[in-house]
Amino acid sequence: VKAISKDDSFPVRAAAAKMLAVDPDPATTKALADAVGDKSWLVRAAALEALAERGDPSVLDTVRLSMSDEKNVVKYTAAAAVLQLTAIKELGPTAHEKKRTSSKK
Repeated sequence: VKAISKDDSFPVRAAAAKMLAVDPDPATTKALADAVGDKSWLVRAAALEALAERGDPSVLDTVRLSMSDEKNVVKYTAAAAVLQLTAIKELGPTAHEKKRTSSKK
């Protein structure tokens, strides 16, 4: 979590965000939500992807705000994350777990 918030190198912060997608620590969700506001669009997009992969619908409001980002790639990543997190919220975590399991094959 320290690398995503303290490092000055945006590639390191983006890589850290991607790796944190599977970190079980609940504090990681907050660090990723904070990273959605990073100055680098690469970090913002990576954080959004990681939040979607974590499958915690409690961050939907934060993710939705990124749909008005100045960078199209961040907007599209946010839109995909909103769809995924909304599905998890409505269908339950089972749908998310099935998707994660099938994508690892």
